[in-house]
Amino acid sequence: MRFVVGLTGKVGTGKSTVAAIMKSLGAQVLDVDKIGHQCLENDEVKNKIRAAFGSSVFVKNAVDRGKLAEIVFSSEKQLKKLENIVHPVMIETVKNHLNHLSGVVVLEAAVLHRMGMDKLCNVIITVTASEKSIYERLRKKGISDPDIQRRLSMQKDVLPGDIVFINEGNLSEIQTKVKALWDKVLKSLWNHEKMGEVLL
Repeated sequence: MRFVVGLTGKVGTGKSTVAAIMKSLGAQVLDVDKIGHQCLENDEVKNKIRAAFGSSVFVKNAVDRGKLAEIVFSSEKQLKKLENIVHPVMIETVKNHLNHLSGVVVLEAAVLHRMGMDKLCNVIITVTASEKSIYERLRKKGISDPDIQRRLSMQKDVLPGDIVFINEGNLSEIQTKVKALWDKVLKSLWNHEKMGEVLL
């Protein structure tokens, strides 16, 4: 039996922290961002990126993700161009992974709905955080305020899920909240229930 939990939310909301805690509780996690990075090593994908964005986004024969990010987060049109290249490959890769997994699988993806992967999920959790927390988290990663603003503006289509998880507080508090959420997921799995809307 497989139960797929879609974990979504804007950049900087702390999805990866929630996913890591769920993994420690027994979930298998598919990080769609990492799958996307792996897809950039695909020769066919690289050829399409070179044709669409030019050789300036390459260092030797590898995609320079930093340079590519500068371009695609500058306009919706450029972002859409990249998504049209990589999303089909990413979706196929995710489906292949899911076919070999059982139990609770967490599918972590910021643009879950935009990729159409919400259809693969039994339940969707949207992670949220205050703007202050988002900026603090992303600044620690070396991302400038203008870049943060641009990235957030590109993720306006992140929709509320069956569960809205407010990711605030210290790590211990977040762990306690995720454990309560995990118990709800397991209850839904074993009782074959649809999870109602929950705000945590």
